[in-house]
Amino acid sequence: LRNSLYHNHIAKFKPKALDIGQFFLFGFLFLSALLLQSVWKSSGTLLVLWFNPVTTGGMGLIMWLSVVRGRPFVFDYAESAMPPVIWARLSNEKWFRDKLIEASIFWIHIMLAMTAIVTIQPIAVTCFYGGNAKNDSSGRMTVLGNLLAIGQFVILFYGFYENAKATPEAKQKRIRQVKNKGFSKKEQMLYGDAPLDLLIEDKVRKTSKSYRIKSLHADKDLDLAAIVLADAFRNDETFSSYTDSQDGKLSYKNSYVKSVACFNQVLACFDEHHYPETKPACVMACIPVMSKSQEEIRVFTSYEAWVENGFSIPGTDETNFPLPSAELVELGEMKERSIHGLTKKPYILIAHFGADPAHMGKGYGKILLNYIIGLSESKKLPLVLEATTKPNRAHYEKYGFKAVDWVAGNPDWVLMIRNVGKSGPGKV
Repeated sequence: LRNSLYHNHIAKFKPKALDIGQFFLFGFLFLSALLLQSVWKSSGTLLVLWFNPVTTGGMGLIMWLSVVRGRPFVFDYAESAMPPVIWARLSNEKWFRDKLIEASIFWIHIMLAMTAIVTIQPIAVTCFYGGNAKNDSSGRMTVLGNLLAIGQFVILFYGFYENAKATPEAKQKRIRQVKNKGFSKKEQMLYGDAPLDLLIEDKVRKTSKSYRIKSLHADKDLDLAAIVLADAFRNDETFSSYTDSQDGKLSYKNSYVKSVACFNQVLACFDEHHYPETKPACVMACIPVMSKSQEEIRVFTSYEAWVENGFSIPGTDETNFPLPSAELVELGEMKERSIHGLTKKPYILIAHFGADPAHMGKGYGKILLNYIIGLSESKKLPLVLEATTKPNRAHYEKYGFKAVDWVAGNPDWVLMIRNVGKSGPGKV
């Protein structure tokens, strides 16, 4: 029993960076208190006054040192929360490590803010009241200290709140809420609650032709849309690092369009003479990013949203699953870089856009692209998309899109933005 206990628990015990840091921090404070008391009998009051700023700042320093050391403290908590085989795979991925570093820096900022706010009163008391708040006969310093301590907890709870919003459980709860009950009335006004069913007459060609643009909602329609997108990108190498099987690509496209169909912007273009007997000739899945939290991207295009809508890759299980490449992750995250200003304003994202191979070059894509450009202009919202080939980039540039960023080491993978007022060929 003793040997079993040792091998299963004690031998596997691995103290976390924060645990070790706390041990040394409070050990230092204890020795400092003993030393000060031996040379300065009235130092106890000053130690009590500065205890909160020193401990809070000390914890922030420990967090920062863990980042400098190359293993941020968040790594310890992530490693303890998952099976070793999964941690071994994820920890070797740069994009995963970057996520953990980002989380660590967030908490360093929280601790820095907490330290700054609770240092105000001790500085004032030390400078003007001899290090003892009781010397302030008005009692204002005591009140100030209590108010700032409350402010410290407000900052701490903000950190917990932001952290909780990003958990898989929180995302799953929100996804299911919208899936089962739909958006609130306020959200419906934000996105528009009227499904699109639009008949367009193209008179630019020598012989006029009628097209129908329709927003898709029913599962059977979304299934057909996913087939069109999967066929359109059958030979595309962008996603091959994640899944190179056609079944995997189809599952991804299917789960994606179903995840974002709630925004009424999974658009399909049909030949009016054959509608509705055939599958769409072209599909464009757009996402109106309108909320301040930008949950349209961070929640409804997350892995949790895909799984909730049936995403799976044949031949995988809980420990043996494909991981996206660092380049693919960077491509998806470029729009969140502050330099582009997209995190602070609404826009329309063209997430997926492709034509059925049998209908390529017949004008269906142009009809959809001109429609969404017109919507962008009328709503005064920029259009955003990602292009991964030179021909696609050149094509979108004709419509007023501009490449504003690219993946490091792969300049063909670009983020493109079309700001309101840009010209482009053709009108619907």
